[in-house]
Amino acid sequence: MAQRNALYKLLQTFNTAKFWILGGIFCIVMLTLFPFKFEAIAWGKKDAIKQFFRNPSDAFDFFGNILLFMPFGYGLSQWLKSKSFAPVIKFSLIFSISLATTIAVETLQLFQPDRSSSIIDIFTNTLGGTLGGAIGLLGLDQIIAPTQQWLVRHWQKKRSLTIALGLWIALMLGSTWQLSTMTKLSNWDPNYNLMVGNEATGDRPWQGKVQSFSIADRALSESEVQQFLQSSAFPTLNQSLADYDLTGNAPYLDRSRFNSPPLESRPANPAASNSNSSWYITQEPPIKLNEALQKNSAFTLATTFETRSLKQEGPARIISLSLNTGERNLTLGQNDRQLIVRLRTPITGRNGDALELRSPNNLQQNRSHRVVLTYENSVLALYLDPGNPPDHLRLRPELTFFRLLLPNQLISLPRGPKAISLYPILFYAIWFLPLGTLLGRLLNLLKFRNQDNLKKTHRNLSTLTSSLILGLTIGGSSLAMATMLKSFSGQIISVGITCFGLALLPIAIQLLHPIFTFRQTR
Repeated sequence: MAQRNALYKLLQTFNTAKFWILGGIFCIVMLTLFPFKFEAIAWGKKDAIKQFFRNPSDAFDFFGNILLFMPFGYGLSQWLKSKSFAPVIKFSLIFSISLATTIAVETLQLFQPDRSSSIIDIFTNTLGGTLGGAIGLLGLDQIIAPTQQWLVRHWQKKRSLTIALGLWIALMLGSTWQLSTMTKLSNWDPNYNLMVGNEATGDRPWQGKVQSFSIADRALSESEVQQFLQSSAFPTLNQSLADYDLTGNAPYLDRSRFNSPPLESRPANPAASNSNSSWYITQEPPIKLNEALQKNSAFTLATTFETRSLKQEGPARIISLSLNTGERNLTLGQNDRQLIVRLRTPITGRNGDALELRSPNNLQQNRSHRVVLTYENSVLALYLDPGNPPDHLRLRPELTFFRLLLPNQLISLPRGPKAISLYPILFYAIWFLPLGTLLGRLLNLLKFRNQDNLKKTHRNLSTLTSSLILGLTIGGSSLAMATMLKSFSGQIISVGITCFGLALLPIAIQLLHPIFTFRQTR
């Protein structure tokens, strides 16, 4: 009982100012430093200062940074309202705290390889905190008072909460279903040409030689991939839709049953750098090949090649199904010692570069490499030579959700072990914590008052009704979510338990202390 009273007193002190300040800090930390992958870098003073002026910001960063810091600044203004400082002092404190916070954040970003610090970010973050503080200090937040009163009024009504709960569940499940379809190859263009050694525009030349490659409309299993990599000669994929042997002279004919157009030679572009070799392109687009891969949303690309230089950028195109440098279905390219894979889906964009797969620096000059690239169930896997572990890009709904939430920020989306494990938890929390909040409030309103004076039958009926609503709502929505994500996570039980537990958390908080019981004030 003593522990519960202590928790009750702690929650009583959780006022509006603390809510905005702590909530603002949480959002700032998660959106600027997640997944907290810091690396020790020996920055000198001059290098660190140069780094702040080296990285530009676009319009999305400009307005996004302002909005990000406004809740934090507003919370500071609510905290300072009870202080007997002059308005100028309060305004100066908000400005100074916002400036110190953003400098700390931007300095920490110097030690994260997936983040970039900028002097523009310091300016916009500080501006956002100051604007949020001005809204609170000048009383401009009163313009939202009618909306706040409307929300508080409907928070007391069972009918309104029931409608809100139903709409939230529909939005939650509908969005998850939509996300699960956004990793298919539905936006492929069948009229893109097949190319080897360059882009159709001729300005992405690759220095090297592709000996042969095959494409099939299914993903090889792990055992099939290893058997393929370890075979003495380059084998043809079973049921391949494109199979080219590039030894000898062009044109190179497709040996598969699809009989795609032959690859014809094109001279190197003298104006382009690193252009000392010919490249190849189909005279007509391989429409049947593109359509077959698009229909199955699965494929395997297997090839053997040899790079002649480890200083190639762009990336330099090895094999590509594309129209130009900004529109493609699929590209396997080289960037220095790395392989780059770009795949067009509704979530990765027309150029496939919003979420691209990068291999480790394993390429070696003038050595024959064997590569297998597979895609199935939203998982892009790249195998480079036998003995090397595969590299994966998992376009799971939990990951693609954050890609949609912050489109410009996630081109270099962190995909380390920590990030991959945290994305699903954050995704489920965003949906199930509000669900539990709405459901807990509704159950509180449905409970009989003064239950001690009611008959035992009525109390049992109240408990049974609450249990049924609780089980059907949380259990049903958790099961539906887990079922839709089964093909991506493969762990329907763990997903269901996680969702169920997250929904119960705000209900448990409301049982400990009714912090969500807002009252209208005159």
